[in-house]
Formats: sequence, C-alpha cells, structure tokens
Amino acid sequence: MLLSKNYLFTEIEERVKKCGKKDIINLGIGDAVRPVPKKINRSYVNSAKQMGAKSTFKGYPPISGYQFIKEGVKKRYKRFGVSLSDEEIFISDGAKTDLYALLSLFSTSTALIHNPSYPAYADANLIYGNRIEFIKSCRQNCFLPKPCDLKENYGNGYLIYICSPDNPTGVVYDKNALKLWVDYALNTGSVIIFDSAYADYIRGDYPKSIFELKGAESCAVEVASLSKTANFTGVRCGFTVIKNQFTTDLDKLNNLFKRLKSATFNGVPFVSQKAGESALINVGECLKNTDYYLENAKMMRAFFNDKGIFAVGGENSPYLFFECPCRLKSFDFFDILLNKAGIVATPGVGFGSGGEGFMRISGFNFRKQITEAINRMDGLF
Repeated sequence: MLLSKNYLFTEIEERVKKCGKKDIINLGIGDAVRPVPKKINRSYVNSAKQMGAKSTFKGYPPISGYQFIKEGVKKRYKRFGVSLSDEEIFISDGAKTDLYALLSLFSTSTALIHNPSYPAYADANLIYGNRIEFIKSCRQNCFLPKPCDLKENYGNGYLIYICSPDNPTGVVYDKNALKLWVDYALNTGSVIIFDSAYADYIRGDYPKSIFELKGAESCAVEVASLSKTANFTGVRCGFTVIKNQFTTDLDKLNNLFKRLKSATFNGVPFVSQKAGESALINVGECLKNTDYYLENAKMMRAFFNDKGIFAVGGENSPYLFFECPCRLKSFDFFDILLNKAGIVATPGVGFGSGGEGFMRISGFNFRKQITEAINRMDGLF
C-alpha cells in the first residue's frame, strides 16, 4: 500500500477551486469558525504581553509542558474519575503531531484501523512502514466494530486505533463495547491509541476517556486536543496521556516518550499553553462552544430523518455520516452537492473504502450557513 498522492482535504480543496462557484458553504473539513471564547482569549493576549516584557519573558518551554497547564489537565480528568500525575501528561501542539510521534516508540507492527477512519491513522503507519489491517466499520455493526469483527488472528502486538466519538461517523462507544477492546489489547499484548479529540461533545452516559475503564492504564495511550473544544485550530494546543502502569522491557512508556519528545520537539509556545490552561479551567465557556456546533448537527440530523435518509452521528459529535441518495458513489454526490447546491461535504470514501456511498457533513459553521445549507439540500433529496 502506498501513500496517496493527495491528502483527502487537499483533494477536496483542489476540486472546490476548479468549481469556481461563489457563495460556497463549507461543511467539509472540521475547522472551527467561532472565535476563541473571551475569557480564554484574554489569557492568550495577556501571555503575549508577558512575552514582551523582560521580567516575564519565557524562552524554551518544558518539553512535556508547563506545570500550570498540567494542573488543568489533571482537573479535567478528575471530572471523569481519573487521577493523573505530572509525568503522565505531555502537552502537544495538537493531536496529529503525537499520533505520528507515538509510532517511533514501537517496532514495525500491525496496525488495526477502522474502515472508514480519520486518514492520519493509516498515513502515519504507511510512512513508518507498518502493516495495516482494516476493521470493517459499517451499518451492520452500527459503525462500532468489536474484536469479534476481526477477520483473522494477525499475531500479537497490534496498534489498535479507536476514536470515540468517531471521526468520520460521529458514533460513540459505550463502556461495555470499549471494555471489549481493552480486554482484547491486554490479552494480545497490543497497544490502543485512543483519540479523544471530540470527547467534549459527549452528552450521554459514555466514557470520555479510555482510562475510565479498568486495565486501560496498562495498554492504552490517549491523545486529546483543544482544537474542536475551544476553537483552537489556529492556536494549537492538545495533550497526550500515558499512565505509569504502561511499562515495556526497557522502561515505563511515558519515560520513553519523554526521551523521544526531547529529541524531536521543542515544546508548545507559552501563549498557547496559557490559553490551553484557561480552556481547561473555563469549562462552561467551552460547553457553550460545543453546544453551538452540536445544535448545528442536530438540525441537519433532523433534516435527514425527515427525508428518510440513513444517517449516524450528530448527537454526541459535530459530524454526521449519511448515505448518498440513489446509491451514488461518494465523489459523484460530492460533485452534485458542490455544483448544484454550492455545498462542500466530505466524500466518505476518502476515509477508506468502507465509506464509499456515504458523506461526512460537519456542524462546524455558523447557524445562518447551516440553515441555508439545509434549504439548498432540500431540493436535492
């Protein structure tokens, strides 16, 4: 398997440019559109002023993050019933960076990845030369694969990728289903790389951290981001958690990761970490933000339900994954949406062959654009 010529969203961008249509409503890439909440932005501005004064200037940050933001991360996880120590937390410039960096800790391995899934998982493993086995994620298993869905035994020591709430489908694992994967990882000597970038969109009784489940501390790494929680796509701040109980023949995994980061990373800017601390503390401000995007998704889900179109997601996630009408292929319907309605959604096949015939549509836009997009789509279904 080779790395594709274009990254999915680069391909979409090029098609939109060729279209030349004006007044396009972009519901494709999951980019924040609302400003950083005022309280959080104030921390960013004040910390920038600190950088301009001799007495408060900061140089290289600590590799794993300043103490003040680690305290914020610990408070966040305490709400989930999970206790963390300082050495278990690594502040990052976003989830994608660490999704790639983590692979440096493991010898060539087999990665088990949902099909469809966020393209960065497969891309990272292709770059590292790992074998990839795709797990079928489909309507029949509610887009929530379980270990029993594996075609065969691929040996031991897998890298298992789980995103919950999922990107692109928007579905979320409950505790019982997620525990199956934790037990499977423990029994096969595997590592779960758990992507919780959308955890703050969960409103139901679902785990927001894999460490809420017994045993995960010994087999899982959790990667998180503030991009879609506090509109930090342009600020860049996230974190990775590796528990002390996760040990290897050489050392604790978090010690190895710290050594890797010290060799390859110079840390996250002070201003981004101060803003991140504020986002972790001002939970209510972030909830206003996620509630806004969720309401957008809820409106679109109601539209699809009214039209009798099969769709998942949109309840604990800003994403919906809906079936293309008339059995159209994903990119064929992408072109119809773009050229006839001036709407950009993401072809499901871009997330893997299992996404063919589906589209991912995002709640990341302003309410006015969401309402207008629904009106435009009304004439297509």
